[in-house]
This record gives sequence, C-alpha cells and structure tokens, in this order.
Amino acid sequence: MFRWLFPKSCKRLKVFISYARDDAELARELAQGIRNRGDRVFFDADSMLPASDFNAQIEKSIRKADRFVFLASSASLSDGRYTLTELNAAKAQWPSPVGKVVTVLANDEVGPEDLDAYLRSVQVFRPSGNLVAEVLQFLNRLRPVGLFCRLVSLLMLLVLAAGLAYGATWYVQNQIGRTAEMRVDEAISIGHWTGAPTVLTRLTFTNSTNEIRYISIGNAELVGPYGQSIAIASQTLIFNGMDQLPPPSILIEPDRPQVLDYEFRGLIGETLEIHQELSTYMMSGRAMVSMQPTPDFIPADLTSRMLDAAELDWVWTPGTWRLRIPYRPGIQNTFGEIDYETIEFDLDEAEIDVMRSWMEGYHTGAGVAPNWRRMTRFGTAALINKVADRIDTTDGESAAE
Repeated sequence: MFRWLFPKSCKRLKVFISYARDDAELARELAQGIRNRGDRVFFDADSMLPASDFNAQIEKSIRKADRFVFLASSASLSDGRYTLTELNAAKAQWPSPVGKVVTVLANDEVGPEDLDAYLRSVQVFRPSGNLVAEVLQFLNRLRPVGLFCRLVSLLMLLVLAAGLAYGATWYVQNQIGRTAEMRVDEAISIGHWTGAPTVLTRLTFTNSTNEIRYISIGNAELVGPYGQSIAIASQTLIFNGMDQLPPPSILIEPDRPQVLDYEFRGLIGETLEIHQELSTYMMSGRAMVSMQPTPDFIPADLTSRMLDAAELDWVWTPGTWRLRIPYRPGIQNTFGEIDYETIEFDLDEAEIDVMRSWMEGYHTGAGVAPNWRRMTRFGTAALINKVADRIDTTDGESAAE
C-alpha cells in the first residue's frame, strides 16, 4: 500500500547506460554508483536475462527507463557499434531528449563537435573531476522529486480518503442500520400537559451484533386526522419517576435491550415560554406539588396566560392520529440513515372533552398539580391511556400493516 501510495518513480530513477565495450569498466563504476544512491540501473553485463532476446530486452529496457545515459567515446560513436542502435531506440522513445537523455563525454578523445544534433541538443556533460561522482550529482538534479511528486502523493491520499469515506458510508448505511433497532410500545398515554400536546410512550432498543451500538432519536412528528403536522420539539426521558433531558444517543449493549420511557411534548408558540416560567416557579419552593391545589396555588396571571396559550395551541380533534419518531443507528459518533417508527391511535369526542376539562383548571392552578405529577408512567389522571397500532414505514411513507 505504501509503495502504491508513494510511487517509486517519485523516489528512484530507472537509468539505462549505453556504452561501448572499451568503456565497460567506467560504465560498471557508474552503474554501481547509481545503485548505491537507491536508483535502478540497466547495465547489460548484469541485467540481461539468460536465453533472452537481446534486442527485444534492450528496447524494452529503454522504453521503461526514466533516464538514458550515453557514454560518448571514439568507440561508442564508431560506425557499426551497438551503442548507435541503442541511441536510435532512445530517439524513437524521446523525440525531444531534454530532461531524458544525458550525454557524457567519457574521455578526451571526443568533443561536442563529434556528436550528432540529437546528443548536442541537451547539455553535454564533460566532468572536470571524478566522472562517476559528477555524473551522479548531475542525475540527482534531474530527479523528479519536489512539488510534482508531493502533488502525486497528495492526490493519491485524497483518492484513498474518498474510497475509505465511501466504504465507511456504505458500511454505516448497509450494516449498522440492520443491526440496531428501536420499537415503540403499543401502550401510550395522550394528554395536553399544561397547554402542550403530549404523547408518553415506552421505547425498546435492541442490538443483535457482538459490538456496542448507539441510537440517536430525533424530534417526533404528530400528524392529525386531516394531515395537519405538529412538530414535537421537545423530548423528555422519564427515569425513576422524574423528567430528564435525554442523552444525544442511547448506548445499547449486545443482546441487552434498553427499555426507556419517553415523553414527546409539543412545546410550540407561547407555550414554550410559559412552560419555562412555570418550571421556574414550581421548582422555586413557592409552590409544593404535593399540596392540594388551591385558588392561589400559582399566581393568577400565570394560570390565566397558561390557559390562553393552551387554547391558542390546542390541536386535538376527533379521528386517527399518527406519531412518527425518527431514529438513526450507529457506532459511537457515526450514524447511518434515518429510520422511522410510527404508531397511530384514535381519539373520540369524549376523550377530547376530558382533556379540555383539565385545561379549565388552569384558571386556578387546579389543573396544574395533576399534570405536574404525571411523571410516573401511566400513573396519573392527567393523561389518557391508549393502545396504539404500530405502522410499517417504507422510504418515509407509512402504510398500515
């Protein structure tokens, strides 16, 4: 993977050395020096495979080379020498030799005037000191490192990251969502708690894998008989008979279902502000929820405004209602696509009249106490107990089972 991510061509050169037999010792020293610097070299005395087609292997090696080093001498430039055949192959491979072909004057027997136009079109390298050391330095300056190779590596990193992200998304959407589920209990309670439409229900979370899973619950939607939609903007976890804010996600251990009581309350309009004011008052010590309600249980102006807001935000009408709860299964902070659990229940005129009678008590605070003490599951008269039907959901649409 590392070699694929950081191509060898960005680190090591493949060098072909073209030389005459008379210059074999010099070519061998140059080849060894190139190898010592970590590059690869084709040197026919060492690189030819046994019983191979000599011409074909030479041509193939030149095609795969990054650099072509021509050791120019009276021997390599003589008519009939195979070095000229290799030079013709290089001309075919690189019509423009710039950056590819390195011409090295191997001795003082030849000069630039003895070279053809192709070899003279690039810098003709005549060492002034140790030939091998200076040629290696010159080759190193031609190495394709720096910005280009860093861009290549960065591009491949981005491709790899995109592939990993796609794979993770696929795994989350196709694996996680199939192994962690949420179910809504058929037993629910319906009310209009201090002016807010409320549904209290029990949620069961299951995990059929061998690893810990998480489920995140979104804000529910309450849909009325005529298609009117009420966003349930507040969730409350009922734990040990008391309200708590729910955690961002529910941890579910393998084969250990979590069963939690949730209240979905539609704090909308003025009701939200009044609920905050009522909560502050009820927890301040000026009101005791265990006391029997009296006309001055809470201030008259607050109860009056509470009733006005409850009337304004009243939503209940006779017919079939539907509660739709979105959830997303996941692993730690990675969650899959949204799924839904949907239940439906019926309300009749008599049940709606009961809820309205509770609202009348808000004028004196008499309706506040039973609503406030409703926190134990199904344990108060301030909510109507119902049996709901679970609805199958597909692609966001609900259909009766």
